[in-house]
This record gives sequence, C-alpha cells and structure tokens, in this order.
Amino acid sequence: MNNIITGLGFLFTAQVMVWFQLYAPLKIPALKNWWYIMAMSLPITWLFSKGITQITQHFDGQMWPSRFMTFSIGVVSFTILTWLINQEPISLKTGICLGLSIIIIIIQIIY
Repeated sequence: MNNIITGLGFLFTAQVMVWFQLYAPLKIPALKNWWYIMAMSLPITWLFSKGITQITQHFDGQMWPSRFMTFSIGVVSFTILTWLINQEPISLKTGICLGLSIIIIIIQIIY
C-alpha cells in the first residue's frame, strides 16, 4: 500500500505542476515565458515517471491501473485548482465527472 500512496502523491504533484505550467500563464502574464514552461517539463516528467513506476509496482507490473489513476488524478487536481484559482464554478457536468474520477481511483485501489 506504501507504493500506491507514494505513487498517487507523485502523480498529484505532477498534475498540479502541469496546471501551473499550462493554465496559469493564461491568467498570470509573468508566467508566459517559454523558459518557464520548458523548465517545468523536467520535474513534471520525473514526477510522472516515479508515480507510474510506484503504482505499476503495486499492481505487479500491470499498466492499466496507473493509466486510469493518472487520468483521474488529473481531473481531480484540475477541478480543484480551476475552482480555487480561476473561481470557475463546478457545474453539474463537472461535478459528475469529478465524482466518476474519484470512483475510478477507488475502484483501482480496492478491486
């Protein structure tokens, strides 16, 4: 279980950094810098690699669980950050997608 918790931590951190790499420059002019975007790529890639490795190890080499979890963590982190930073409301459609993403994570961990 330690691998999955560590892996989810790596993936969540990577997804948060992706949000700041790709979406924050749309709101914060100082971040519209090619060097900033490129510099963010290295730690993001490392975090994704470590997270996927940890989760794949937990599931005895199976890759599908890490793919579903990476996608779902991305939806959860994007929703939280967009709501907090951009003050975009969570519509019924977004709420349903958020709920489904959480259910996907739970299914991957429990089943």
